[in-house]
Amino acid sequence: MVKKHVSLAVLLLIVSVLIASKCGGGATPKSPVELITGAWRVSRVLLNGNPDNTGNYTAFRITFQSASGNPTNYSVTPGNAPAKPNLNPANTGTWALANNNTQIILDRGTPNEIILTVLESTENSLRIRFKLPRNVDKTEPEYTFELVRV
Repeated sequence: MVKKHVSLAVLLLIVSVLIASKCGGGATPKSPVELITGAWRVSRVLLNGNPDNTGNYTAFRITFQSASGNPTNYSVTPGNAPAKPNLNPANTGTWALANNNTQIILDRGTPNEIILTVLESTENSLRIRFKLPRNVDKTEPEYTFELVRV
């Protein structure tokens, strides 16, 4: 009788461990590239720390592409957004992660290179901050884009 209870207890323990290993933490966390890859739309824009209500960003989209876990291309659909901030006149180029995944570099090594500081990157939100270069705007305005996944 004691053997049956011990065997049953051992069997229940094994089943519990198997169920816990299948249910608990089965999903592998996404890499920084995977979190950024995809299409994003603006939920809010800050200009020098204040809400930018001067522009219409409702149709603005930025899409980051990747292949085999590595950043490849990006594209921008400016929609009715103001001419500034224009990340790249061609609205397309390459992207890379740098500085321990805290920066997105668009068009590295070209005259259009711009560095976006990643303030937040989750499954459904991306917050980036960047300054327009002096050659684009002498006041070097600082923009923060709060983006949500499309």
